[in-house]
Amino acid sequence: MTPRLLPQRIAIMASILALGATVWCISKRGERVTEPTAVTLDNDRLHFQHFSVYGDPEEKVRFDQFVAQFDDAQRREYLDQFALHDIAREFPVHAGMTIEELDHTLVLNEKQFHAADFEKQTTLYNFGWEKRNLQNGDGSIYYWVNFKHLLHCDIVVRSGTIQSVWVMPGNREWVSGIYFRLSGKGPYLGRGQIY
Repeated sequence: MTPRLLPQRIAIMASILALGATVWCISKRGERVTEPTAVTLDNDRLHFQHFSVYGDPEEKVRFDQFVAQFDDAQRREYLDQFALHDIAREFPVHAGMTIEELDHTLVLNEKQFHAADFEKQTTLYNFGWEKRNLQNGDGSIYYWVNFKHLLHCDIVVRSGTIQSVWVMPGNREWVSGIYFRLSGKGPYLGRGQIY
C-alpha cells in the first residue's frame, strides 16, 4: 500500500462508519417512538361510561351496580375477551403523536386498507366515521373503527398532541360501557357519545 492511498482509505472508512452510525441512530429513534405501552390492570386504564339510549333509570341503576362489582377477574376477562392487550401493541394511533402525525398515519392506513383484498382487510383497522371536537389544539377526536375489531375510539388531545387513546369495544347496536386506555396517561376526557 502506498502512503498516498492510506489517507484516502481512512477517509472512506470513516465515512462508512459515520453513515452506519447515522442509520443505527435513526432506526433506534424510530423504535423508541413506536414502542408499545405495557398493558396493566391499573384502575386508571379503565373508564366506565353508562350509555342509556332511552334514559331508563332502572338500566342506569343496574349498570352502576355492575361497575361497583367489577373485580380483577372480570377486568382480566374483559381485556382477554376483546383482545385489548393485542390492540394496545399494534394500534396505529398512539399517545405522543401530533395531529399532523395522526392525519398522516391515518392516510397511510386508509391507502393500505383500500389497496387490500377483503381477506387482508379483515386483518387491518378501518378508521371510519370521524368527529373532531378541537379548539386551539385541545379537545377530542372520535372514530368508529371496524374490520379487524369493532371499536369506539376516543383520542384526547392537548396542545396539538395526543395525550391518550381510549377504545371501547362495540358497534352502533351495542356497547360494553367500558373504555380502556391503550396508550398515554391521564383520565378519560372524551365526549362519551356513540355516533
